Amino acid sequence: NNPANDATAYPDLFNPVGAEQLPYQYRNAASFTWNAYEYVWSTAYQDQLISAAEQPTSANQPSPAPQGSVYDFSAAQEPVITGVTASGNAITIDCSQVTAPIIEVVDSEGIGAVTILGSSSTGLPFVLVVRNTAGSGNQTPVTFSGNNLRPVLYYFENASVAFSSTPQVLGGLLLDPTSSVTGSFIWYGHVSFYGPANPFASAVATVNDSPAVKTALEDLAPRVLLVSTNSPYTPSLSP
Repeated sequence: NNPANDATAYPDLFNPVGAEQLPYQYRNAASFTWNAYEYVWSTAYQDQLISAAEQPTSANQPSPAPQGSVYDFSAAQEPVITGVTASGNAITIDCSQVTAPIIEVVDSEGIGAVTILGSSSTGLPFVLVVRNTAGSGNQTPVTFSGNNLRPVLYYFENASVAFSSTPQVLGGLLLDPTSSVTGSFIWYGHVSFYGPANPFASAVATVNDSPAVKTALEDLAPRVLLVSTNSPYTPSLSP
């Protein structure tokens, strides 16, 4: 994506030497997708996710009153979040116990670690965000443990994601340019990344399309409608 044509593009992801030229019929779709990911990983959108998680909700109702569901490793005091347990700078999120529609984990210093325990039964989908703004070299370790049959929409920023024992997971996995994945897993739903390098280079992944999972997540997914500023291509595309 040439930043000369799009002021919102990340210039560090554009290689002017030998830049790939997509076939005509794919250019609109590729440009739309690229712009969509710039939107999803923008500070403005990610801050909106935090704001949503900060709101007390009756779905996350520890006694004596509803609380928000933001866990900040640097905070002096954490809220009680159903399904989340902590031990020092490590937390475990039990997908079978989560009641909040969105959980946000903030690791601004790169000091935390997250384990995700899968659920053996389905349930209402929810959003899980792990946001690390500590910079390169300070990724937050995120480990998937066990199969998870409950659809979850995962946003991982600057995370080192590991899968153990080839779990089967339902949901949507969105990775920012600073995240990486190791281990083997079987995924049902949506997997995508945004960046110049393949974060799955050290992983063994089997990804299966699942209309049922996508339908379950559609009310939680971002609605993106951006018009490309790259070129006025108007090809006829098949779905």
